[in-house]
Amino acid sequence: MKLTESKISVSQFILFFILSNLFVQEFSFRIDISSTERLTLSSSTKSRLYNLNKPISIEAYYSSDLPIEYSVRLELIKEFLLELKKQNKDMIAVSFYDPGTSPELRDRALKLGLLPNEIQKSSETSKSFQEVFMGIVIKFDNQVEVISDFFFVEEAESQFVRSLRRMEQKLKMQKIAVIRDPGCFETPLPGNGSAINTWGVFYHQALITEYGQPFEISLNEGTPVPSEIKLFLVVGSPEWNLIAKQTINDFVLRGGRIIFLLNPLSFQITPVRNEEGLAFDSEKLVYPSSGYSHWDDLLKNFGMDFGPNLLFDFEHPVSLVRNERSQNHDYALWHYFLKSEGNLHQNHELTNTINLLIMPWVSSLKIDKSNQKEVQYDVILSTARQIWKKENVFKLAREQTFKDTEIERNRIPVGVLGEGKFKLTNESLSENSKIFVLSSPFFISDILSLPEFRSIFRDSNVSFLLNVIDYMLDDKEFILSREKKLAVIPLKSFSSSERNIYSFFNTLFIPFLLILYAVRRIQLRYSGNTR
Repeated sequence: MKLTESKISVSQFILFFILSNLFVQEFSFRIDISSTERLTLSSSTKSRLYNLNKPISIEAYYSSDLPIEYSVRLELIKEFLLELKKQNKDMIAVSFYDPGTSPELRDRALKLGLLPNEIQKSSETSKSFQEVFMGIVIKFDNQVEVISDFFFVEEAESQFVRSLRRMEQKLKMQKIAVIRDPGCFETPLPGNGSAINTWGVFYHQALITEYGQPFEISLNEGTPVPSEIKLFLVVGSPEWNLIAKQTINDFVLRGGRIIFLLNPLSFQITPVRNEEGLAFDSEKLVYPSSGYSHWDDLLKNFGMDFGPNLLFDFEHPVSLVRNERSQNHDYALWHYFLKSEGNLHQNHELTNTINLLIMPWVSSLKIDKSNQKEVQYDVILSTARQIWKKENVFKLAREQTFKDTEIERNRIPVGVLGEGKFKLTNESLSENSKIFVLSSPFFISDILSLPEFRSIFRDSNVSFLLNVIDYMLDDKEFILSREKKLAVIPLKSFSSSERNIYSFFNTLFIPFLLILYAVRRIQLRYSGNTR
């Protein structure tokens, strides 16, 4: 009788195990354990989608006949799109299409503007290339955005919200104005016109892509500033007249925001590239730029004082060559700014996920709060604890020498953010405004788009300045979405044999051990009772 009851208990246990597995498999659970939660929608994006007042249609075109190493990525990106739909099922529609199943679907994808990707397909004996579709088409408020490369889930949220912003931006007035006055850096199309003192790559491939075509304003000419303009972007060393300075003061007075990327010194350095990498000719004279005297007093009035100097960092110099065995490959006039070394603000929205920046030809900044009691200043970027500097007029040399007075043993600010009500006259205070100053316009110089520095420039410098722009425009949700980074180690899919082994282990092996253990316990108990 006892044995029969034990058999019933085992049968109940097995039945419970089977039924619980059938029940659980109807549900899916996702847990993001990545350090930056790159697989999870940010709270700002969830709120944005939940509060939609117009429908969004997402047409996803993904080829299904992908190599096995891409299959996990495909499932992840599909899950991400379904996760978007869950945020507002009434307003978000997601449809999946496989262009490989029919010529009509392939032609439809091409007509919508999707470009197929070419991926490498490897086998044990050969390598070949395969044309596949990995993109989406977003339709919102009579606008259409096409993203042909929408495959990496770590970048998907940023791509999606940026596309939404571009569509919304087309229906609104532009908020950003780029200042075009003598001394400001030019923005040629990337190519032969690119130089040290141009920033065309950032302008055309980042700024316009993110925010649309900005206004271009000459302050010296007294060009009226449209009331919709909320942010000035100044790059270079502008030679401003009194009209320009008064326009800037009036702009700040009404709560306008300004990003200054300025250089107080002028120097003509010719880059030289060879098989080893990049080099700069030496023995060049450095002197205050012609624009420095035109804007120095303006910045001082805002509580920020530029030093007419260049800073040398022999502790974190940038290597300019590809071959590390080459001699004299460290260039002390280019700096690495590392969060781990304390060069970046440790707890600010602008630097929360920035760990490294590259800073060419940087000068010093000082903060003077004496005239700006209603302004909060934050040092966002600062140098190493020991830095060398040359001031005013001097000659660059291959073996630069320094006096003891030219060695600074304290961190020097080079990037400062001021927020609050700026005092512009004896009586008046501005509306709440923001001014960000970086003491190097070369931070977004086209020279950083060279292959040696391109990845740092794209992933760090460009991301940082876009964060600054969003912060100045109070669009902080885009900072959160841009924090998601591509995983360093790609996901690897299981092979068919591995999947079969793990499936067997999960469904049969462990239950078999449990049953074996239960039967053994029953046998021991029964044998003990019959003695």
